[in-house]
Amino acid sequence: MNTPAGNHINHDFQSLLDAYVEGRLNEDEAALLSEQLKSGVKYRQRLVEAMDVHASLVELSRDAVISDVEQRLFGKAAESSHKRSELSIGKLWKTRLTLLAALAACALLLAGVAGVYNYQYQTLATLQSVIPNSQIVVDGSHVPSPGYTLHRNQLLSIERGAAQVKMRDGAVVTLKSPSQIRISSAGAVRLLSGELRAEVPPRAIGFEVRTLHTEVVDWGTEFIINASDPAETMIGVSKGRCGAREVINGNAVGNYIELTAGMALKFHHPPESTKRDKTGIDWINFVNVSEEPRVVTPQDWEQAGIHSFSGDVEFTTALPGGGDLLKTPMSSTAYLLEEQLPQKIDERIAVMTTEGVLELPVGHRVRSLLLHVNQPPRSVIRMAGEIEVEGRIIGVIADADSLEKTDETFGSPDILYPSGSSRGLDLEWNPDAILISPDRHSLKFHLRHFDGWWDEVRILVEVTDLNN
Repeated sequence: MNTPAGNHINHDFQSLLDAYVEGRLNEDEAALLSEQLKSGVKYRQRLVEAMDVHASLVELSRDAVISDVEQRLFGKAAESSHKRSELSIGKLWKTRLTLLAALAACALLLAGVAGVYNYQYQTLATLQSVIPNSQIVVDGSHVPSPGYTLHRNQLLSIERGAAQVKMRDGAVVTLKSPSQIRISSAGAVRLLSGELRAEVPPRAIGFEVRTLHTEVVDWGTEFIINASDPAETMIGVSKGRCGAREVINGNAVGNYIELTAGMALKFHHPPESTKRDKTGIDWINFVNVSEEPRVVTPQDWEQAGIHSFSGDVEFTTALPGGGDLLKTPMSSTAYLLEEQLPQKIDERIAVMTTEGVLELPVGHRVRSLLLHVNQPPRSVIRMAGEIEVEGRIIGVIADADSLEKTDETFGSPDILYPSGSSRGLDLEWNPDAILISPDRHSLKFHLRHFDGWWDEVRILVEVTDLNN
């Protein structure tokens, strides 16, 4: 059947309406109809009209049948007229009752749609800040700027750079590329890959993060979760405490293991087995409790002249371990930090560039960044990453002698630097590599770390902004 309500409604929607009022709508069609009803008021008005017309036609059809039967039974016109008069009054009430029932049903339907819409599309989190030149994607579409609101089950991907997300319950989540999270609720996310750092205020206690194999519940803390490797998950606590337990086949199992400030766990999940007795748990070094390190924000990276970084590298504003590079916690990533604010060079310094070894002229204004690796003992680990900066990269200092000679010039007074020959990069015999892009705004590193050696490189960046 077709309803007479205008031609502005498309044929597909009309077909769905016909199927609905006639009771022959399948599940797929019901889903399509629900989406159409969400998209505009005119569709919901059309549904009310269709139900009204359908109810009227049903009543008219019933009256015609009753009149025919009445004529056969009574045969007398007067009596038939009297009966029809009574039936007309009855029909009027029936039509009104049917219409009221239809309107009530429609109201319930719209209330249900509104409830589903509110549940699905309510704002659960907001993209709070993004470092310049980042690529942030939500459900396949690029997000242009901070302030973007996130809803239930939306997939947030950091393809380049880094960003902060503020949950409606108050937790602040920092993500760097490459990473993916899915918004579960106002106080919970799923970390699908990459690294997540959470700062949870008291009012947001209970914030939950799930990975494929673990569940972490905050009890008032700052913590970090790394799920870059599908076979393992690392959880570390900067301050406060949280609980961690395994997730097997989508279900959290066992009691929570409590972690307090300075503690970290690594869950191992062999891909060939999901049995709990096959899962290993290692306690690992993480941070110095007394330092109470804070969560690093995208604003910190921007102030250091860093646009983005990815791969096996982590930016920090203060080294754990009391600032002693030899006492930094063992890590599977390299530390990246700003050593000195931009300054003028008052002596000639040799640096490695794409054109070979060159000397920096006196008076050159530069910013110094340090990349430092302290890997676990008895390990040979390969690492790679990329760093993009605001200014042009002049060159790097990567051998032990040059690093020690320039520690006083570029080094931070808050850092205790190692001395001796067991630092720097071995670019001649070891397969370490530093690659500077043609435009000199990014640097890629490929390192192979050996036990007893501190891979370290000083990156010098030109500063042209007189305000810096």
